[in-house]
Amino acid sequence: MTLYDNYFEQLQKSFMSLPRSLGRNWLKTHQHPKCIYDLIAKLPKGAQVLDVGCGPGNTLTLFQKIHPGVNFWGTDLYLSKQNETNDSIQIVQADFTNNIPFKKESFDLVTCYFVLEHIETKDIDKFCNNLLSVIKPGGHIFLVFPNERSLLLGFYDDPTHIRPYSVDAVNKLMIQNNVNHVKSGFDRSFKILLLSPFYHLLSIFKKDPAKINFFLIHLVGANSFYLGRKI
Repeated sequence: MTLYDNYFEQLQKSFMSLPRSLGRNWLKTHQHPKCIYDLIAKLPKGAQVLDVGCGPGNTLTLFQKIHPGVNFWGTDLYLSKQNETNDSIQIVQADFTNNIPFKKESFDLVTCYFVLEHIETKDIDKFCNNLLSVIKPGGHIFLVFPNERSLLLGFYDDPTHIRPYSVDAVNKLMIQNNVNHVKSGFDRSFKILLLSPFYHLLSIFKKDPAKINFFLIHLVGANSFYLGRKI
């Protein structure tokens, strides 16, 4: 098993263990900024949404509950038996730095959670170009990524992390690809922080890849988000 194989296997385990430990539905509703929920709720029936780097598809399943009339797609480098698929959610294997398994301008919204920091610097322009090429004019892109504050939380302890990005850096990447800034900032949930003592005790008795860093991230608000609209 390669470094990347092991990383993504452990990451998918953490995706599944956190919701089970703390209450699947309650936790998921506090993992995303409000602006993305509002945007999905306003999409027209039959709209197309793509999540790049979707893991087992947890985020897509949550989004489907917000708007069952939307068609959801996901891509990931690695697929597993845990991938959540149904008639309205389809997940395919793809690497957006190399190949795009979709037609240009075919999605109303593209989301991408915690992928930018894993892309080689030489490939970041191509990756962003590929992401934006599948978005319809007037469609939106939503990115979530650890910012500079994550350096204090062991950003470089993950050997697959290449570099952190600030909101300003992401905004510059988007501007050069004809995307207008709509909203950005960082996410923090004080309700999740209230559960940190419980989760810390739980992690002592249960091996969990995510460990306590999940709560430290919410303490300092290290997860940044960017919402943009393609011109």
